[in-house]
Amino acid sequence: MKDETSPVSPDEIVVRLIWKDFHKPGQAVSISEGAFRPKPNETDGISVFRAACLNDPRDILTVIASEKRDKYALALCRFLSCSR
Repeated sequence: MKDETSPVSPDEIVVRLIWKDFHKPGQAVSISEGAFRPKPNETDGISVFRAACLNDPRDILTVIASEKRDKYALALCRFLSCSR
């Protein structure tokens, strides 16, 4: 498991908690773009977790109240570095 302060590698996976409503199984694109749109309180961008820094990506659900966890899904995405 990586330390959170270690550099992000080009092949790293990031995980985003999304509402299950944004997941549409069976469609060509199964996660709608709204899942990656920042919420009003995400003024610095969207929140993601680094899969390499977790024992199990499902551990992310522990930040959600247990009675609400069934409303969420995890979207795992390959990190793409970019330069401006």
